[in-house]
Amino acid sequence: MEASGVTMKKFSGTALFMVLTISLILGILCSSLILMSYYYRLQYQKKERWSLLERNLNSSITLSLHSDPKSYQEGEPFSLFREGSDSVRIQQRPWGLYTISQCQSFIQKDSLSKVFLVGNTLDSEKSAALYMIDENRPVGVSGNTSISGDVFVPKAGIKDAYVSDIAYTGDKAIVKGRIKNSNRSLPSLDSTQLENFLSFLKNKKGPAITLHAKDSVIQSFFSPTKVIYLGKRVVTLSGNYIQGNVILLSDTLLNLDSTVHCKDALIVAKSLVLLHGFRGSGQFFAKDSIHIGQNATLEYPSTLGVFSLDKRALPTKLVVEKNCLVEGTIFSYSSPRTTPPGFVDLGKNIHIMGHLYVRGVVRFFSGGNIRGGIFVDRVLYTSGNASYENYLINLQLDSKTISKNYLTSPIFPFASTDKKVLKWLEKK
Repeated sequence: MEASGVTMKKFSGTALFMVLTISLILGILCSSLILMSYYYRLQYQKKERWSLLERNLNSSITLSLHSDPKSYQEGEPFSLFREGSDSVRIQQRPWGLYTISQCQSFIQKDSLSKVFLVGNTLDSEKSAALYMIDENRPVGVSGNTSISGDVFVPKAGIKDAYVSDIAYTGDKAIVKGRIKNSNRSLPSLDSTQLENFLSFLKNKKGPAITLHAKDSVIQSFFSPTKVIYLGKRVVTLSGNYIQGNVILLSDTLLNLDSTVHCKDALIVAKSLVLLHGFRGSGQFFAKDSIHIGQNATLEYPSTLGVFSLDKRALPTKLVVEKNCLVEGTIFSYSSPRTTPPGFVDLGKNIHIMGHLYVRGVVRFFSGGNIRGGIFVDRVLYTSGNASYENYLINLQLDSKTISKNYLTSPIFPFASTDKKVLKWLEKK
């Protein structure tokens, strides 16, 4: 009997231990399930929260692209649908020839933000492979010239010619596109945009700063613009990083050598030189002249612009030497009533993906390749000591194969009113 009692006690103890073990396991499993459910709910809510932020951010981007930039200069927050959980903020400001838009969506302390450059699509009726003003004489073509796209030329027309011992060897149909009559002056720049651009360049100066070799100037577009004023002394930059929300100003000659890394910044000088082999992107402006050395590459979306409104000034000059690639816009502007027209020199084997807008003369040496269009008063072809005005020789003009994603500034007459994201700059 005693042995049986001991056995029963042992069995009861083992059973109790098993029950407690199973209960503990079940408790742990139940707690884990509850905890998993809690965290799953948190993750689901977080995902829904960020999805809502993403949707609201995309809505604010769409809204910014279809609104007047002046509507959002103050950057005040507002509700998209007046439901209290869809707050957004849009702030737009000029950036050279373009507009920068900063969009933010937020729910309490959570937020998503993007900064991007805004550009305009091309107007199919106003853009062209060639626009040359009417000065009562025809446009001559010679050599292996091809024109693909619409053209605006004088009423005297466009004709093949034998020039400088070079006969026309191109297609019988000189123009693969519509031929329209041009006017006696170029289509004007948008006056409002021009005024905004000129105002943007004023009152940016502060105390002169010395920028040493290999100094970096990198500024986020979420931060205030960094303005570097170099003063009135000639400066040659070497090994510097100039990137982002930066404006570099000089009252005289500014040289950038091939070791300068430039991206998205604005460079403004009286005279500007990008030395041999320079590679980068940005908007480069000068009041007197710009000189681009051989084998330089300006990546999309870049701008080269010379402008003058002073009637006492000499003609502006923009030179792009041989073997250069420019992805973006080249323009030369001077007020028709106050200043002499500008002069643009394009070297051998020049490649441009974009547009030229020149109130003045564009001179070619041994042709060139322009995938976009050229709006100009006159063209000049130089061979040796001889120059020929209003002749296109060994020049490739093609407005049909330019990328569908190519965008331009609203200041130009060939821009439509349709705005899109030109370039994503930053996000957080």
